[in-house]
Order: sequence, then C-alpha cells, then structure tokens
Amino acid sequence: MGNLFRLEHLDMSFNFLRGGIPTSLSNCSRLLDLVFSSNPLGGGVPSDLGLLTKLVTLYLDRTKLKGKLPPSLGNLTSLRELGLDKNNLKGEIPEDIARLTQLVYLELTMNNLSGVFTPAIYNLSSLEYLSMYGNGFWGNLRPDIGYLLPNLQDLSVGQNYLTGAIPTTLTNISSLQKLGIEYNNLKGSIPSSFGKVRNLQLLTLLGNSLGNHSVKDLEFLDALTNCTQLQELDVGYNRLGGFLPASIANMSTNLIYLSKPSRKSHLRKHSS
Repeated sequence: MGNLFRLEHLDMSFNFLRGGIPTSLSNCSRLLDLVFSSNPLGGGVPSDLGLLTKLVTLYLDRTKLKGKLPPSLGNLTSLRELGLDKNNLKGEIPEDIARLTQLVYLELTMNNLSGVFTPAIYNLSSLEYLSMYGNGFWGNLRPDIGYLLPNLQDLSVGQNYLTGAIPTTLTNISSLQKLGIEYNNLKGSIPSSFGKVRNLQLLTLLGNSLGNHSVKDLEFLDALTNCTQLQELDVGYNRLGGFLPASIANMSTNLIYLSKPSRKSHLRKHSS
C-alpha cells in the first residue's frame, strides 16, 4: 500500500482488519483522508503518520489502539477532523497538538488519557466539537476558556476528575449547543448567564458538588427560560437547595426532562 503514491482517499472502516496500522502508509504523501474506524487493528499510533502532512481527516476510532499519542501528530497542520475515541490510549496529550490550529472536530472519548486538562487544547480556537468524555483528566477548566475556544458548538468533558468552578466565560460562546461536564468534582454555583446562550440544547452537570444547599442555588433556572431550544437539563446528584422557581413552567416546551432517573442508566447510555 505504501507504493500508492497518488492515493488521496483511503477508507477501510467497519471491517475485521488486524495487525496494526501499516507504517508504509507514510509513503502515501498525497493522502487527504485516512479512515480505519471500527477495526480490531491493535498496536499503537505510528509516529510515521506525522509524515502525512496533507491529511485533512484522520479517524482511528474503535480500533483497539494502545500506548501514547506520538508528538509527531502535531505535524498534521492541515488536519480538520481527528477521531481517536473508544481505544486504550493512555498518558498525556502531547503539547505538539497545539499546532493543529485547523481542527474543527476532536474526539477522544473513552480512553485512558490523563494529566492536567490539556493546555494544548486551548490553542485550537477553530474547534467546534470537542469530546474528552471518560478519561482521567484533572485540574480546573481555565477561566478564559470561552474566549480561547469561541467557536465551540459541542463540549463534552464528563466523567473525568475536573475540579474548581464552572467558567462563566463558557456562556460567552454564542454558538454553544451542547455542554456536558457531568461526573466530575466541580463546585460553586451554576452561572445564571447560561441564559445568554440562546442556542443551548443540552446542559448536563449531574454528579458534581455544585450548589451549597442554599435557597439561591436554583436561581439559574430563571435565566434558562430564555433558552428556547433547550431539550435536556440534568443537574441531579449535586448539592442544590431551595425551591423550584415558578418560572420553570415557562421553560421551553421542547424540554424533555430535568434529570435522569439514576446514575447507572446514564452510564449505560454513554457506554453503548
């Protein structure tokens, strides 16, 4: 396959290929799209993939990859979509990822990645979709995340070990539609300024330590009546106190539910 010098598009997804990703593919310097999704390939991510500098899309999701991400991925500066979800990747995300400034889609869900919530991610200002759900990232989300990632439409960082408060700058992302920070260790209040995010469809914050058993904990619900596209609001398993405000009756008619019935049912949904 390494002799296919003029190859531009290679999609071998949904097969039963094994034996790892061929390093000879690095000779196919014209490749724009490389897709191996849903194959039991095994092995690691070859550092030689960093030679495919024209790649625009790279999907290696559900391929039983293991080991660490090679810093050479930072050479793929034309990349717009990178999917590595549901593998056995571990370790920290290389700082070199900060060079992928054209990325609009980054999917790292359900791996064993760890370390401080990746500083390199904050350099990817073009990102529209970012999912790091189900890993071992820790630390605070930067207070200025909303200014650094202003184009986000979907942010999913649930089931990690994040701490601190919900950054209020997230509510400055006017394009934001889905936000999930469930099952972390967040504290503090839920910002009422979420009411400014008119396109918000999903807000899941369950399984944290938000609130202080205070009568003011639910004031954010008043503001959410402005979010007419809201379909899912989940703030269960926190420390919220007070009374449900009367304004809850004015919330969007599209609202499906306020909280899932149990932690187990939620985890089953996201692991399927």
